[in-house]
Amino acid sequence: MSKNVSERFVSFNINQRNYMILRVLRFIVQLIFLFVVNLALGPYPIPLPVLGLSAPWSTFPGTFELLQIMIALLIVPIVPIITLILSNIFLGRIFCGWACPFGFAQDIVAIMSNAQRKINPKTHASLHKIRWVILFLTLMFSFVFAYINSRGLLGTYETYLGRAFVLTPYNAFSPDTLIFSTIPLSILLGFPSDVLKGAQYLAGNGILLMRFVIMVVVVIGMAKVERFWCRYGCPIGLLNGIVSKYSVFGIYKYPERCDNCGACNKGCPVQVDIEGAGLGRIDHFECISCMQCVLVCDRKALKITHRS
Repeated sequence: MSKNVSERFVSFNINQRNYMILRVLRFIVQLIFLFVVNLALGPYPIPLPVLGLSAPWSTFPGTFELLQIMIALLIVPIVPIITLILSNIFLGRIFCGWACPFGFAQDIVAIMSNAQRKINPKTHASLHKIRWVILFLTLMFSFVFAYINSRGLLGTYETYLGRAFVLTPYNAFSPDTLIFSTIPLSILLGFPSDVLKGAQYLAGNGILLMRFVIMVVVVIGMAKVERFWCRYGCPIGLLNGIVSKYSVFGIYKYPERCDNCGACNKGCPVQVDIEGAGLGRIDHFECISCMQCVLVCDRKALKITHRS
């Protein structure tokens, strides 16, 4: 074995070890954060740009939830907008990769089901459009209800459509709210008392049935494709990605060190084409700042550094 091949082999094994250490560290941080944000330690008036906050036990409000509520109530959403900007400017999408409870749930499902990281590029690109549709519809409904509120008719719509849908249209149908809030709260309240009654109630409640259907589809997607909802459905992740393009810190690539082995692409849980990127900062707003690509590269072609 030549010296270069031997050194490469040793470097590869060290990076694989570091990669596994990073994954374990992320798992621990995500687990701690899951309990901290959902144990009603607050509430603290600092919204977080994540999904999976278990109302009414949330320690922090969610940025996207607060944005919807403030728009519908005719309050200028300064707080959620400022926290969205500041968190992503200074930390990038670190909340997506290291703190989001629903992101953590997706990681667990992916490990258990051995979900794939790469799908057909055309399908991948097409599915990305779903997030834009969800974001557009959510904001559209929020502004429609803001107009209705300005006419003094919001209470009437709350009576017929439900307060949850009027104030937070995304959360009224989102799989993360159902998993982290609706189901746990229903169980704690003892409703339904048995499976048969639950099935009967579900069959007779069209909106709730639709929510369960959406949840099942998303969970199946999570089992098939790693970080399925982060890639194709998460509206706050989309907003985080747009703002984080201007973050202080980022991942930079040095092509002269890269030998196109493809390890970075294989290590990425959201299918960012790192190998195909050119010189400089990788400003792909799909990146969730998990750092896996950096540690798996044995050529040191990727580096986390500040914006130059």
